[in-house]
Amino acid sequence: MSEINDEKWKDICDRANGWFDSHPEWKKEHADLSSVQTMMSAGDNKPVKRPAYYKAMRSMFDGIEDAPFASGGAKSNMPLASQNYRDNALELCKKALVEAAENCPEILLFAVKNRRTVDKKTAVKGGLFDDAEAFAQYWVDAAYLRINKAWNAHNTGKISADYAWSGEEGESLVSQIPLCKKTLKTLEDA
Repeated sequence: MSEINDEKWKDICDRANGWFDSHPEWKKEHADLSSVQTMMSAGDNKPVKRPAYYKAMRSMFDGIEDAPFASGGAKSNMPLASQNYRDNALELCKKALVEAAENCPEILLFAVKNRRTVDKKTAVKGGLFDDAEAFAQYWVDAAYLRINKAWNAHNTGKISADYAWSGEEGESLVSQIPLCKKTLKTLEDA
């Protein structure tokens, strides 16, 4: 990897710090990531070592689904402000969904996973959620992927995608799903 200038290093550190800020419980779940903060500080002091630190930081986040940068080195083209907004919004949604499922346990009686979802430990497809946390995380994971696809569709002008998202704070996804021709015909005939 070539040298990492100050601007690029700041972007890397901002991405990592944004992830830490949007995951306040990270020390409980990923205590080993504390070394990432040490590497960021070391990279500030030793610019020639930044490529090695960045490579190590990416590997530290390997296996974490919403990592601030991919372990393979590819990074999202989504602006950092949009990523941080997405992550913060999803964190708020997760808290609200956990609270809703805890306040109304009946939600867990009828909320189900997509049949394509396979439990890696049991090989069971679909199914119910074990608890409010699992329910909320499932929704957040699906929304995260949908938001990223929607932003990519907006960014590339892909009108065949189901949704588009500008990445602007407070803006919702925009449906690009075509109207149902059969229903439209029925409405026109009425």
